[in-house]
Parts: sequence; C-alpha cells; structure tokens
Amino acid sequence: MAFLTPEHLIERMNIKEGAVVADIGAGSGAYTVALARTVGDEGKVYAVDVHKDLLETLKSSLDRAGYMNTDIIWADIEEGVYLDSYSLDATVMSN
Repeated sequence: MAFLTPEHLIERMNIKEGAVVADIGAGSGAYTVALARTVGDEGKVYAVDVHKDLLETLKSSLDRAGYMNTDIIWADIEEGVYLDSYSLDATVMSN
C-alpha cells in the first residue's frame, strides 16, 4: 500500500473550497498547507499546536507561500482551546 498523502486524505474527507477546518496538533504543517490550498481564499484553517517553534516556522512558510486563510494558535489541546465548534466544518488530527 502506498503512503497516503495529506491531499489524498483531505479529498477522502470531502473537505471543499470555502470550508472552515481546525488542524489540531499541526506540527510542521503538512496538513495545514494542504488544507489551506483546498479551502481556498473563502475558507479558513486554524493550525493549533503546543510547540511554539513549529508554529513560528509554519507561519513563515505560509506567509512565503501567500496563504492568508490560516490562523496560528499556540495552545495545549489538553488544557483546552476555544474554537466555536459550530463554526467548523471539519477537524483534522494526525499523528
């Protein structure tokens, strides 16, 4: 079996342009970038992680790539993260 890419899995999740998605445990951002591309300018991606250094690197990468549809959130999900659950179309959590 071939390795499943973030793009393939996002397609299987039926995430479409204009969707609002949270990437919980975003890490280095493989899913965040793929989600930002998928949801387009009308959508939004919240990248949440406890590792501030990874989020800073991710933010720089997103800025260089021109993705303005992302919000970076430094938080520990075990402590709680406020995202209005009614505002999300999907949540991604990947190991």
